Amino acid sequence: MSRHPSTPIDEADLTVFLARQTGRPVTSRPRTTYAAGGPLTGEGVVVLDALEDDDLRAAGGSSSAWHRGRSSRWDRAGSAAPSGSTSAPLTPARTRTRPCPRPCAGARGEPEPLTARQIAVAEEDGWPCRAAADADLADPAGLARWALDALSARGRAIIHTRELSGPGLLARIAALFESLWREARAAGDPLVVVCGGDTSSRLVRGSGADALEIDAVVAGNVPISRLVGSSWVDGARVVLKGGQVGPEDLFNRLAGRTSDLTDLTKESL
Repeated sequence: MSRHPSTPIDEADLTVFLARQTGRPVTSRPRTTYAAGGPLTGEGVVVLDALEDDDLRAAGGSSSAWHRGRSSRWDRAGSAAPSGSTSAPLTPARTRTRPCPRPCAGARGEPEPLTARQIAVAEEDGWPCRAAADADLADPAGLARWALDALSARGRAIIHTRELSGPGLLARIAALFESLWREARAAGDPLVVVCGGDTSSRLVRGSGADALEIDAVVAGNVPISRLVGSSWVDGARVVLKGGQVGPEDLFNRLAGRTSDLTDLTKESL
């Protein structure tokens, strides 16, 4: 995270890092203080230390117990950890093997090493991959044709942006991906994988989506979601993948080639 291109962190202690950004009190709770259950205590921002799934379950139970005794609003923040802490004690989700029901298109917007490795593994396994050029930012028609042809012929395609440069790059990449996504939806509506947390957030905010619903979990904190909104994006299936998450064979898993998906149905939530 110290080398993150958009949000670098220069402090390992989250209480110190977060205290710089708010005037509210920031405290932390080690896992030993909530492992036995019971409500948490504290005001403002409380950072919970967790190492294993059991810690997440305990944190979820303790924070829920804490909330039940309060009338004020509260929020949980993190990557996939808060969702795991909430759902883990409930009925286990069902797991079954199934292929991806639609073609799969991947778009990498940020230069994280793990995402680069995931793309390299996919390319080694025959996924068509192409680097977006600076000219594509102004005129994405050629790149869109390549992606649609690859999806039609092979059922999968990956576009990455590691060769792009210039000011305001993140916003320009998000605009490029939105243009490509619109074209893909009109042609066949593939499952779209957006790699990079900042790219994903910009793209979804700009799309007009109001919410997302989780359909399935690929591995750990990499869910397949369905977007909800009144614009062209309503019903689109998407994976919004942070740059530092997911297994190396992520794209093959999404294509249903190497692993199981965990279906998150109403019965399992």
